[in-house]
Amino acid sequence: MTRLKPSSAHMHERILQVRAEQADLSELSESHFRAAARDFFQGERDYSGDKNVAAAYAVDAIRRVLGFKVRECQVVGAFILGDGAVAEMQTGEGKTVVAVLAACINTLRHSSIHIVTVNDYLAARDFEQMRQVFELLSISVGCVINRSTADQRREAYRCRVTYATNSELGFDYLRDNMQVVEENIVQQPFQFAIVDEVDAILIDEARTPLVISGVGEDWSSAVLLADKIVSQIEPADVLFDRKVHSVQLTDAGLSRVEQLLLNSRAMGPGTHLYDEVNLHLVPFIHQALKAHFLFEKDSDYLVVDDEVVIVDRNTGRGMHGRRFSEGLHQALEAKECSPVQPENTVLASITYQHFFRMYPRLSGMTGTAAQERHELAEIYGLRVISIPPHKAVNRVDLPDRVYRSCRSRDKAVVSLVREAHKIQRPVLVGTKSVADSERLSALLSAEGIVHSVLNARHHAREAEIIANAGRPGAVTIATSMAGRGTDILLGGEQSECANRFGLPVTQHSRRAVVAAGGLLVIGAALFDSKRVEDQLRGRSGRQGDPGTTIFLLSLEDCEDGAGSTIPPFKSDRFGQVVRRERALKHLRNWQKYQSDRQYDARRIMLKFDSVLNAQRLAFYQTRNEFLRSDNIFAETREILEATVDRMVDRYARPPEMPLYWDIYGLKAHVCMHFGLAERDMSGVTEVTSISKLSALLTSQVLEKFVDLWSDTPPDVVAAFVKQAILKALDASWQTHLAVMDHIKDAVGLRAYGQRDPLAEWHVEGAEQFMKLFPRAYMDALSQLSRFRYVDALEQDASF
Repeated sequence: MTRLKPSSAHMHERILQVRAEQADLSELSESHFRAAARDFFQGERDYSGDKNVAAAYAVDAIRRVLGFKVRECQVVGAFILGDGAVAEMQTGEGKTVVAVLAACINTLRHSSIHIVTVNDYLAARDFEQMRQVFELLSISVGCVINRSTADQRREAYRCRVTYATNSELGFDYLRDNMQVVEENIVQQPFQFAIVDEVDAILIDEARTPLVISGVGEDWSSAVLLADKIVSQIEPADVLFDRKVHSVQLTDAGLSRVEQLLLNSRAMGPGTHLYDEVNLHLVPFIHQALKAHFLFEKDSDYLVVDDEVVIVDRNTGRGMHGRRFSEGLHQALEAKECSPVQPENTVLASITYQHFFRMYPRLSGMTGTAAQERHELAEIYGLRVISIPPHKAVNRVDLPDRVYRSCRSRDKAVVSLVREAHKIQRPVLVGTKSVADSERLSALLSAEGIVHSVLNARHHAREAEIIANAGRPGAVTIATSMAGRGTDILLGGEQSECANRFGLPVTQHSRRAVVAAGGLLVIGAALFDSKRVEDQLRGRSGRQGDPGTTIFLLSLEDCEDGAGSTIPPFKSDRFGQVVRRERALKHLRNWQKYQSDRQYDARRIMLKFDSVLNAQRLAFYQTRNEFLRSDNIFAETREILEATVDRMVDRYARPPEMPLYWDIYGLKAHVCMHFGLAERDMSGVTEVTSISKLSALLTSQVLEKFVDLWSDTPPDVVAAFVKQAILKALDASWQTHLAVMDHIKDAVGLRAYGQRDPLAEWHVEGAEQFMKLFPRAYMDALSQLSRFRYVDALEQDASF
């Protein structure tokens, strides 16, 4: 990681040039400034080299619109982003302004810049706050959030700068590659992305793929049966480990499940669960086991209005609209007695790792990138450059405390909160899960301490809770503070009157909090990585404010769900550790183990998904060629010729011996798929050349098509042909995704046979991909051979 100082010679010279240019611009009236900016950013001359001038325009526009003086470290951060690197800036340094500066500087080189945020609230807030700055500079700006319509998205993406969440960008990319009408595409080609909270998006969410699903078969009866069976077994019947997400039945547990299935008449007498006749029950039993023994309510998921909602373990937010795959979500619904929804089929998917690597230029900013600099460099090619704060950090980080149990640790947390609350010192308590925050909330309520809880259950009040977290005596419990986007100001948020006149926070409240020691941050858990702890710690001591942080750890923090320590640290003497140094060493080793294991999991996932991503890009390229084709009939003839060639190659063997050809099988195959009658295939039996046989069959099928479409307007036929091919391609791709998913499960077990799962994945994945297009083309041609024209309106409606 590079630590960059604004006073370095090169950067200092650039800052001086920006200051000089901005001083001249500040003398202009608003009308003259607007005209000059319009000429600079919209003019015909190539201004791509005038980054310092662009920065000066942006700095002065921010001053004019927001009354805000841009700091040197923010200009430095903007230049770093423009160079395609990660700017590490502490909380409170104004990264929102840095993104605006970087966008203005780089809009000279790129016609499309995406400023990526972690949630809709931040995207909409930053857009509303900064749109007047962009408009003053004659730079078009838009915003895409979850509730945006297709037309609104299309308009926003056509702007030179677009605020959007990472998930909306990814989903729009997938949806665009599923369109059957080119005019319905909303996104423009990717050029440059500025990712806020880059570590949260590119690392923490890297293992969660974006998936667009369709409704599949209804297996609710099997799901409910499996839940009924599993709910009757004991924990002793199951071996499970929540840390590595593994669960399996013991021999006694398997016998018990089989007996319960026999009693329910779901399994025949004398058979076993893993007999071929009962294999259809296995996945439902396995998912029910995972739901009951690996997934915890209020930690991994919530139940909101009778709906199972996934909890993002990195942010603590509820992921509404997302569902676990492979029947797990249905198993959780059965466990919680919620309505069991039909299983979804995957229509399209992509990981953030591959999605953001499609941008020719990528940059980001965060307060905690140093810990992940190697991964950011290895996977995304991003350097991390640390920018010192404009004011020295005035925060006290107290040594960690270790407790034998979570219960004793919770008591200590409550005691610290009580003492701080007596002197009206604001407190922020960071927890690891929703369940932990609810438990601490109950303890504080029992003490009569008024507090706020920020987790997935209270996501709607997020901004309000954070804004008030710095008030005298405020107590806030937060599941995660990554990506919140709102600073905790000592004394509390500005009043409406103060905001209107640009006045600082009420000085009386601020002085009271400063006198009490500033914000006290208490970490009430051992988090999975040091970086997550730093995100919480960075909330205190912003912009030179006083503050204190302390982390209270428990030896039980590194236990799995079954109540035992993870294998690398399991020993009889571990539970007897009493010296703080030895206990901390064990806990930090466990934390490093967790962090390394997650990093390895992301690397392995990237290697496996690289195969599927290469296939995805090839598939989308071919699909888009059909979508944008101006001569769909010529391309249809090409796929027909290729399809007939494959048919002939299958039945005309050996090629040099016509007497052994299966002509009758070939004719039956052609008739079945293309709807030809026996009389339409005259002369086929007399042909003795492979090439002539293919040409004859192709011409006969084409004649059938011409006769079939003769009374249909050509534009209707062209539309139908294009959409038939696109839909057949999509169906074949969905089948391919399902097959690849099964292959991934299968190759994982081959490691036990000393075979490389990744190599097996490459080989079998390639074999399956070779079948994708022939299968799609055959289905499309079969559909075209049955085409009937009704009228253009009804035809359009059917699509």
